[in-house]
Amino acid sequence: MVNHHPAHRQLLVTGSFALPPIRELIVQEYRAYFIGHDGHFIKAADLLCPDDEDAIKTAKQLIDGLSIELWQGGRQVAKFDANGE
Repeated sequence: MVNHHPAHRQLLVTGSFALPPIRELIVQEYRAYFIGHDGHFIKAADLLCPDDEDAIKTAKQLIDGLSIELWQGGRQVAKFDANGE
């Protein structure tokens, strides 16, 4: 018998990680576009983040000598030069 009371939470255990039930994980899709020194697109990385703030922090960690444009669908969230500015 499963207790569906809100105070009774189940955990999904994957390897050594304990996660809340999937229905409680809210993430949004973002894409970081890497721009070369010539201004042309080089590659992209898909990001799953709970909000813009986390997506910005994650994108900044990807900077490796290339500029990055962070997008969520058709909305530009942020733009960073090769130095992270």
